[in-house]
Amino acid sequence: VANWSEVTPSALALRAPLADDVSYRQLHEHIQQTVSTMHGLGYGAGSRIALSLPEGILLASALLSLSAAVPILPLSESLTLPEQLALMRKAGVCVLLTTPGFGTTARIAAVQSGLPVIELVTRDGKPSGGFTLQGKPAINPSSADMKPDDTAFILPTSGTTGASKLVPISNHKFVASAAIMGRVLQVTQHDITLVSGSLNLIAAFSIN
Repeated sequence: VANWSEVTPSALALRAPLADDVSYRQLHEHIQQTVSTMHGLGYGAGSRIALSLPEGILLASALLSLSAAVPILPLSESLTLPEQLALMRKAGVCVLLTTPGFGTTARIAAVQSGLPVIELVTRDGKPSGGFTLQGKPAINPSSADMKPDDTAFILPTSGTTGASKLVPISNHKFVASAAIMGRVLQVTQHDITLVSGSLNLIAAFSIN
């Protein structure tokens, strides 16, 4: 993102129905602001967070922005309360990030786990790739910077061949996987790709 924000700053980075387009410059600036805000709240590379958001441009932006600051455990709203509780505890998350009016099950799991909640708030509550973070500072602050080999995503396996496991994906591995996919699909900066699957599973391609 940093590279394209310099090479083609006004080029389209994110697009979604009913939402304003996000350029690479805007996305890069938003990532920097998100990292600064998370550090200001006391969350950094050593702070694992749970993320529960609806599918859409907000989730896409949040995955890219927050993973530059903290390791993320994406939670699907389809998971049951016991499943979300188990994942939160197994991953060792210290806070839940969600958006107003969403994440009922995750919020209950956070309360039962004694975790604080940070809200991702968009302008006028509309679909957007931009958001602000509202919540209380961490009780045990840690604002270490993320490094390429630090964990960016914590993804549960399907469990079809045994007990579900949590797989850590580093920023370096995620970016390398994205680059490989781009070459395989022959995607260039002039193409617009349509994502119809779960954004929470996009990083899972890095497991293979």
